[in-house]
Amino acid sequence: MRRFTGSCRFVDNKALALQKERYKPGQPTLGYAGLCQLLTAWRHSTDTKWLSEAPVHPPQQSLKDFERAYAHFFAKRAGFPRSKKKGQSDSFCYPDPTQIKLDQANSRLFVPKLGWLRYRNSREVLGTVKNVTLSQSCGKWFVRLVAVLPQHTSRTCPCCGHVSVDKRWTQSQCVCVECGYENNADLVGAINVLRAGHARIACEVSSIALPAAGTHRSDSGAAQCRA
Repeated sequence: MRRFTGSCRFVDNKALALQKERYKPGQPTLGYAGLCQLLTAWRHSTDTKWLSEAPVHPPQQSLKDFERAYAHFFAKRAGFPRSKKKGQSDSFCYPDPTQIKLDQANSRLFVPKLGWLRYRNSREVLGTVKNVTLSQSCGKWFVRLVAVLPQHTSRTCPCCGHVSVDKRWTQSQCVCVECGYENNADLVGAINVLRAGHARIACEVSSIALPAAGTHRSDSGAAQCRA
């Protein structure tokens, strides 16, 4: 797991260095698809062939998170992405639910290249597991809770970002008084919770202790367990 984390960290830092090199002479930045093509080349290169020992999806997810953080910087929604250091927020994510198996009855979790892992469950995992993030803290490994505060998530316009208590037209429908954006209140809240979670992962900002494992998150609460 430490090697997998190191692979994701290496890929993230290499992508950051590459984008900096392209930015100086005014070359266009590479999008996620372009970065993934480079990842394939790195995995087959004799110098970095050790990357192929890690599952492919976690480094791809690292590139996706990096590309999102880079876009947030140019949109002035976040600071410039920073290089990752060993021992700081060590983690890697399996984003494909078809590759994940959760056996709660026997406290087991299956992920590629690691197989079945035993874990200690602190409470029942509700809902469907969509992705799994493994993170390390103080010598222990934890599995994919990202806590997002639900305040104002259904009162924030996904289009312009304006927050207003007057924006809600009815309980089920939201209308932004700033730009006129209109949508279902629950859908607006879900969009904002998802964006907040992505931003937190991409920018590595967290107001809680390192995530404790095996989780499903909604506005009503979260379940967690420790590996």
